[in-house]
Amino acid sequence: MDIAPAFYGVLIGKNADAKQKIEQDTNTQIIFPRRDESGTVKIRGRN
Repeated sequence: MDIAPAFYGVLIGKNADAKQKIEQDTNTQIIFPRRDESGTVKIRGRN
């Protein structure tokens, strides 16, 4: 999924709280590219 890097902080949240909440609520894993890398955000469903 293409998301502007400016929004990563909002999606991750303080201490990754927002990211963990989204992952728990949607039963997914969200993978952000490292700060020094360009790329897309990956969202994987969990069973």
